[in-house]
Amino acid sequence: MRYLFLALAVLCGSVAVAQTPESIRRADREQEREVKTAAFVKTMDSVVLSHNFVFRPETYMVQPAGMSRVINNGDFNITVRNNYADIYVPYLQGITPPYSLVILNYTITVLDNYIARQTDDGWVVSFNTNLYSSNTYTFTFTVYSKTGEVNLDISSDFYSTVSYQGGLQPVY
Repeated sequence: MRYLFLALAVLCGSVAVAQTPESIRRADREQEREVKTAAFVKTMDSVVLSHNFVFRPETYMVQPAGMSRVINNGDFNITVRNNYADIYVPYLQGITPPYSLVILNYTITVLDNYIARQTDDGWVVSFNTNLYSSNTYTFTFTVYSKTGEVNLDISSDFYSTVSYQGGLQPVY
């Protein structure tokens, strides 16, 4: 009988603890964060689907195991619009080290095979272009909708893949 009263006391105490003002505030904060995350995901989805965005790289590296390099020049970006892409980013050219640093500075009006595909984590946006050469470049943006992180891989027929990390912003 004594254990029954002890069990009832513990049960009543846990119910009382679950309804404290602190636990209510915690639940409210968690709910507010979920609402903010859902709004952010909706914004990222809207930016990708608009086909009007700017990718601002923060770091880049040669794949598969190159050294990550920080981009301190805020002018570098890739702007994707409905009918063109404006590309201005550093690029490491070559198959094996030492790689040659060049600046890709092109405005292209033909985005071959433009695809925006939704995934569990966000979006994959890709297109091909030749950048006015005999080399075909494939630009693949992996957009993580919940965090806003964007990975860009620029692969080509002749050179190693160069990966970038950064973020997307809408173009108005």
